[in-house]
Amino acid sequence: MTPVPADTVRDALAALPTAVTVVTTRGPDGPAGCTASAVTLVCPSPPTLLVCLRDTSATLTALREAGVFAVNVLAWHDRHLAARFATAPAGERFAGIDGRDVDGVPVLPRSALLLTCSVRECVPVAGHRLVVGSVLSVERSGLAPTVQYERAHRELARARPPHPATR
Repeated sequence: MTPVPADTVRDALAALPTAVTVVTTRGPDGPAGCTASAVTLVCPSPPTLLVCLRDTSATLTALREAGVFAVNVLAWHDRHLAARFATAPAGERFAGIDGRDVDGVPVLPRSALLLTCSVRECVPVAGHRLVVGSVLSVERSGLAPTVQYERAHRELARARPPHPATR
C-alpha cells in the first residue's frame, strides 16, 4: 500500500477546525511557551489531555523538567500571540505580557479556556513527543476562542442555547 503524501494529509486536515493554543510552563530562566496545534482530550475521567510538541522544542525540555504545563486556548483578541509563540526567540515570547501563575504554571492573562496539567508521560513519535497530562484545573472566561480553519484564524462565536420551545 502506497503511503498518502504528507501534503495531501495537511491539505485535508486544514478543513478540520482546531483550537489555537499556546502551551506554557516554567523554565529555568522564567516562563516558557510555544504554539501547539495538536491538543486533545484523551479521557474525561480521569481528566487527561494530550499535547504534541517537537523533540527539539525548548518548551518541551522546560515542561519535562517542571512536570507541569498549561494549555491556553487563545481568545480572539489575542490571536496574534499564536505567531509570536511560534516564531519569536524563546526569551521574547512573554515580553509585555502581564501573565499570572496557576498551579505553579505561568499562564496568559485572557485565554478563552485554560487548563493546567501535571505531566504523566512523554511518548516519542516521529520526531515529536506526545505529552500526556492529568488535568489539575480548568478556567473558562466566556471569551470567544480562536480556531484555525482552512489555514486561517477564525473567531468562533458562542452559539446561543436553543429556545426552550425548540428542545
